[in-house]
Amino acid sequence: MNNVKVQITPATDLYAELRQSCLPRNLSLREPADFHDPIPISERLVQAIWCDQLFDEHILRTRDGKLLKVIHPGRWNVEGGPDFTGAHLQIAERSIRGDVEIHLHTTGWNSHRHHENPAYNRVILDVCLWDLGGPAVVRTADGAVLPQLVLHPCLQCSLEELVESLDFDRYPFGPTRNARPSPLAHLPKERMADYLESAGTFRFEQKVTRISAGITQHGAEQAAYSFLAEALGYKHNKLAFQQIATALPLVELLKRPMVDRKIEALLTESARFRLRISQVRPANHPHRRLAALAVIADAHPKLEEWFGDLVEQPEKLQTPPRCVHPFWSWHYNHHGKRLTKPCSLLGRDRWKEIVCNVILPFCSANARLRGNTGLMEKALQRYIQFPASQSNLAARHIARDLQVSLPRRMLQQQGLIQIYQDFDLLLPDVL
Repeated sequence: MNNVKVQITPATDLYAELRQSCLPRNLSLREPADFHDPIPISERLVQAIWCDQLFDEHILRTRDGKLLKVIHPGRWNVEGGPDFTGAHLQIAERSIRGDVEIHLHTTGWNSHRHHENPAYNRVILDVCLWDLGGPAVVRTADGAVLPQLVLHPCLQCSLEELVESLDFDRYPFGPTRNARPSPLAHLPKERMADYLESAGTFRFEQKVTRISAGITQHGAEQAAYSFLAEALGYKHNKLAFQQIATALPLVELLKRPMVDRKIEALLTESARFRLRISQVRPANHPHRRLAALAVIADAHPKLEEWFGDLVEQPEKLQTPPRCVHPFWSWHYNHHGKRLTKPCSLLGRDRWKEIVCNVILPFCSANARLRGNTGLMEKALQRYIQFPASQSNLAARHIARDLQVSLPRRMLQQQGLIQIYQDFDLLLPDVL
């Protein structure tokens, strides 16, 4: 296969240059083979990782080598002081309760001067993403030795996958949202649309590169299935659904002769992973989403070919495929009452998200690897013209900050989300 590099659109550089000039270099990270361009890593990301315990709990050790077990991570603190309160840990044989502080680097405790602040005396663990050295021993203001945990070697997957799969909308914001000037705020209003489109195109290219890596590593069919599963995980279960798709590959799923057997296999596999059910709308119950994955795989076993056909026939991209099941179309869960009318397994907005985040970038990535520039251009044009879905909280925040209307096209909507990811998640004292 030929790895063809094609300039998607000159407008991509507009946002890329802004991003490069405004983002602090010490908050960007490039992991081998994972990034087209470094993503900004913020303490909010590390807070989310700690909150949901997205690491291998069996290999946790403090920086000085003691075994660590997290009995309870604590409650996310949206007021001043430590990031998490009321945590319960076991370090070596000692059970301790107190607060947890989050930093990007092991130098953060002292550089933020927590060692001089009595408000942090109840901290029992300093959780850091990376080990950048610093003192071998850090202390609280009252002189107590504070254990440190370096998370990066223990993560379940790459940081890029975590950024893509975590839904930051559902994590606590502070008492008031950080209000600071956006790097785009000084631009003339007539240029704002250009920057939003450039940011949206930039985001599309990031997805293309990520999916290209998946195709290269796992093959086109498995990659299509894995990214489709991730999208069906919706806000709360993206990472879990990706793990399920890896544990039960498409080739094994298709060996099940009927759709019910496929659903049963996915549900059985899902029991091994931590699915989030609380705060999930009944219609979005993860078991219904897994049923939708099975129905789609049963109807379209050659996903690579199906995705390509959709791009060639753009009218089909506008309408969700028929996704019905005699049980799951009428029930929210296994034990719930039968609904008075059927509820779609795949709604219009979720389908738009799948088209934008999976089908179009997949076809562009697959075409690039095969040297098919014609299909690449078609996939991009479909993306540019595609109508927006219902705006999420991140897009609404940035639209308000920039004083622009919520966009009608997916391209600009994705641009708002990219700006949020790049700039709004960073701490206010960084920019």
